[in-house]
Amino acid sequence: AARLTKYIKGCTRENVSAKLFDGKLTLTDVELDLSALADVLVGVLPYTLDLHKVSLKSVSVKVPWQAPRRHPLCVEVNGCEVQIEVHGPRDKEWLASQTSAQHR
Repeated sequence: AARLTKYIKGCTRENVSAKLFDGKLTLTDVELDLSALADVLVGVLPYTLDLHKVSLKSVSVKVPWQAPRRHPLCVEVNGCEVQIEVHGPRDKEWLASQTSAQHR
């Protein structure tokens, strides 16, 4: 859970439930830190999308410790809210800022 705090705003013990021996981790009422995810998202999202906010009611992860190679990791997301802005190809100022940000 400690590694997740880099990508989640305001991650506290109150919104994390971990049962490590059962292979279960649950996060409730979280917002993703988009600045921390910026490098991961470059090239994944269409260049015309400007991601403003991603919040999740809950995220549950189940790791099959008994047979990790035979059973998949299971991730369940509930109540995902995404705020985006779509830029047109004529929004030259925004596109130029995105291009320069990707080359840094």
